[in-house]
Amino acid sequence: MLTFQGFLFASFALVANVSINPTIRSAFGIIVPIVGITVGALTLIGVIAAYVSIDYIKCKLREKLGDVEFRCD
Repeated sequence: MLTFQGFLFASFALVANVSINPTIRSAFGIIVPIVGITVGALTLIGVIAAYVSIDYIKCKLREKLGDVEFRCD
């Protein structure tokens, strides 16, 4: 995630510093933040799905093994 955000900041800085067509500059000014927000939201969904999966596995293990306490190290 941090590497991808680095690429987004680098592309945004490149577009901001280079004298290019203003329409392309404004398009990148809109596209780069949208891509960043989308990647951030998809990453959040992935993290939430991982926690849901961990809880599901814990419930299944409790069903099979009985009332077992799980340690978080």
